[in-house]
Amino acid sequence: MGNNKKILLVDDDPKVTAVSSYLEKLGFEMITADNGEAALNIIKNDKPFLVILDIEMPGINGLQVLDIIRKDYKDTKVFIFTAHGKEYISKAKKIGFDKYFDKSIYDLDDLLNSIREVSGIDHHRKEMTAPVSDKLPNAKLLFIEPSMQMYAFTCGLFDNDIFCKGHYTKKVMIGERDSIAGIILNELATFKPDILLINDYSLSEGDIFNLIDLVAEIKIKPDAVIVHGLFERSSIFETQLKMKKVKRCIQNVMAHDELISMNMKLIDFVDRQCVEVGLVQKKK
Repeated sequence: MGNNKKILLVDDDPKVTAVSSYLEKLGFEMITADNGEAALNIIKNDKPFLVILDIEMPGINGLQVLDIIRKDYKDTKVFIFTAHGKEYISKAKKIGFDKYFDKSIYDLDDLLNSIREVSGIDHHRKEMTAPVSDKLPNAKLLFIEPSMQMYAFTCGLFDNDIFCKGHYTKKVMIGERDSIAGIILNELATFKPDILLINDYSLSEGDIFNLIDLVAEIKIKPDAVIVHGLFERSSIFETQLKMKKVKRCIQNVMAHDELISMNMKLIDFVDRQCVEVGLVQKKK
């Protein structure tokens, strides 16, 4: 078998291949291909230990690639990652693969844990701060994100219990700037989160304050609102957030290239907010 950190992601959808940057920051050596022919060349020359394979692609499709892998590269692990499971899964089963995933990256936990399992590599949490308390954070979190790629990059480790020790029920909503207010109001009424986390990456300071004011006016409010993002904002912005009792976590991704450290900063921030407002349960 090849290098147990080398993974080939085969898909012609940029929204899916964006997850490669997330896995790369976790220590895996990622290679991408957008068609079957390119994938076979990479498998022959680079010998990845794992191929994450879409089925429906132009030219040589995923089933043909899978068949060649099983005949010529028997030790290579294959995860099927497709939106066309019902149509192709029975054919793929006859050829043989290691695991099937629906083409959705809303929850990266199962994918990451499966990769860890077949690679034999474990990723241990880096202790960023002292333990929060002797109580376990316990809360419902609603993430408002500009894209799944951004969620995977800035918040993805909330989906992995190796890194995130709090007991969190999570929901991720993707919204453009013009539709985000409606998304938040709907989810506050139905999901009833304890903490609302707003990624400010694609929002102006005015947009953010409009959302905060909107949330403040409704009857069912979260216990806390956290605005998080990659960059510093103006001092006036930070002061106004404090006046509105909204927390701000600056993840400073551009100061270093460690995704785990950046994610842990937000996880620890949320842990402490839960303890502060009493969203906890006793540790067993």
